[in-house]
Amino acid sequence: MTFILGQTAWNKNKKWSKETIQKISNSRKGISAWNKGKPWSLEVKQKISKAKKGSKAWNKGKKWGDEVKKKISQTKKLTYQELKENQEISLDKAKLD
Repeated sequence: MTFILGQTAWNKNKKWSKETIQKISNSRKGISAWNKGKPWSLEVKQKISKAKKGSKAWNKGKKWGDEVKKKISQTKKLTYQELKENQEISLDKAKLD
């Protein structure tokens, strides 16, 4: 089958049964991607870097909802609290030694 610009793919909007999805999943288990573990050359890294220069980040200008802001705030508070406790414990241990 050849690619024709503007033509709809044969499998577009095709619904697969759960059994078919499970078969495909099982057949792919244990197979890693063809490029997994292959390092990029310096030339390729530079090309990618040059292409991305000047483009804005994917999340630039996105607005966070109130729930998300609360979650982030709570998580940060817990993280800093745990960090502070860990520092106090390490200071106490240093004093004992």
